[in-house]
Amino acid sequence: MHRQSPLARKLAQVLWWIALACFAGALIALLIRTGPVVSTWLAGIGLVLLGVNILLGGEVIAGPMPRLFIARGQVVRGVLEAHCGPADLNLGDCPGDRVAVVRSGPMGRPFYEAQDGMAVLRISQPPLPNPTAWQAGLAGNVLWDIDAQAGIGNLALNLTDLRLETVNARTGPGRLTVLCPARGYTRLALRSGSGDIEVVIPEGIGAKIEVSKGRLGTLRIRNARLIDQGGGRCTTSGYSSSAAQVEISIQTWAGEITLS
Repeated sequence: MHRQSPLARKLAQVLWWIALACFAGALIALLIRTGPVVSTWLAGIGLVLLGVNILLGGEVIAGPMPRLFIARGQVVRGVLEAHCGPADLNLGDCPGDRVAVVRSGPMGRPFYEAQDGMAVLRISQPPLPNPTAWQAGLAGNVLWDIDAQAGIGNLALNLTDLRLETVNARTGPGRLTVLCPARGYTRLALRSGSGDIEVVIPEGIGAKIEVSKGRLGTLRIRNARLIDQGGGRCTTSGYSSSAAQVEISIQTWAGEITLS
């Protein structure tokens, strides 16, 4: 996540609201037919201010500083349920003295509970635009099941250092990027409506992949270790002897699938 000073963030917030006022003024100018010059100038000013907003924050800044949530305790199993709606989610690992770390805002907040060594972490984004991406980190010494879905948002899942049993990830038009886990055996089910899906399979990880795509979908195999077996199936050589193994089911209607 891009780091901003409090002053820079406050300035970005002010520019956001001024930009919105400019866009609203441009729309009103069009409706009352004052001429294209006024509406064009207002829209142009709004775009410039929005651009400065992004330069200051590294992303669109519309609300207060994202909130930090940290969960600690003795946990051996965990479930992450992420329903991000229009927001993006970036997922990775976190320090070993923590069960989970979540940075969220300005809308939506995580829910967490742990009992008898079992943790449940829920991320729920209201059905409102949230320009600040969710950042979530999970403990690498806990065995996790992940269920993540986004509407128009993007999912970026760096699973390299996580212990996982199952991963289900779904997007609509958003992009889904997955870096495969490098530990144990994991089953992944990846779904997208019209968004792109990219799966990165590092060296030393064995993979069995089954792809189902609509007529508008495309498949690109860029990993030289993958052997195309036909019928939408491919596997890495030496799968059984690999230190880590993943079985992946991928489905898209109109997006591009890339296996790297």
